[in-house]
Amino acid sequence: MGDYFVLSFVGMVYMLKLLNILQVTHSPEGMDTLRYFLFDVCGVSPGWNMENVLDEEIRVINDAVGPEEHVICALSGGVDSTVAATLVHKAIGDRLHCIFVDNGLLR
Repeated sequence: MGDYFVLSFVGMVYMLKLLNILQVTHSPEGMDTLRYFLFDVCGVSPGWNMENVLDEEIRVINDAVGPEEHVICALSGGVDSTVAATLVHKAIGDRLHCIFVDNGLLR
């Protein structure tokens, strides 16, 4: 189950980077490319909505981690690792242990 969470998160990060590159609303093929990526590549259902994403991801994290286990997070201070750490903390609370990693890219 842990592999599923990692792959799910990596897919989400990839999609966000793809959206940034495509400039979906500013290119003629942007929406078609987005539809292809979401429905054909990722297998997202067209009926998907943001309404329950947080609850669903918290459930996935809890299933992956288990009730007694602890998690270590390498936190760089960027958006991706901060969002991941926040989401995992909402799921498991004080069993998350973040370690700040200075990658030299902070402003």
